[in-house]
Amino acid sequence: CAGNGRISAGSNSGPLGGGRVLVEGGSGDTGGHIVVSSGQGLDESSGSVLVTSASSLAASSGQTQVSTASAVSSSGAVDISTGASEDSHSGFISLATNPGAVTSGNIWVSSGDVVKDGSTSGSLFFGTGSSSQGAGGPVTLSVGHGASGHGGSISVSGGSTSSVASGGSIDVVAGSSSGDGGS
Repeated sequence: CAGNGRISAGSNSGPLGGGRVLVEGGSGDTGGHIVVSSGQGLDESSGSVLVTSASSLAASSGQTQVSTASAVSSSGAVDISTGASEDSHSGFISLATNPGAVTSGNIWVSSGDVVKDGSTSGSLFFGTGSSSQGAGGPVTLSVGHGASGHGGSISVSGGSTSSVASGGSIDVVAGSSSGDGGS
């Protein structure tokens, strides 16, 4: 096993809190990149990259935030993806909150607002990949089971408008087929 490395800031038990660790790329006509990568696995799996906040003994744990900065033109994108696989399954992405004693945490997926007249806000797309030789993957929306209370609800609604234009519509369309179409 190769030796371990560690970069850490100083601790403080007083009200000022612990120190910060700042890693930033250099400035220039094009700013420098920051690459965080795990080691390559020659015979087994490569290493993992874990970004997490520490637990707290008396209050909430810290937040983990991944975002791009604002820009005069288009702001940068945040891309979360798994690697491709040549012989087996590609990796999966899991977005989940952990259980809570009273309520579990929420997951909020939203596109940004726009402020200019006549503009359209961003879209949300949920879809599965196509299959060149097999079946396309399903999309499942389900809510939690209530052991002693109500089960969760699913609400799907079109957007409203304050002008004379039409409100948003909801389209549910089954797939076409050279045989029997979907239902």
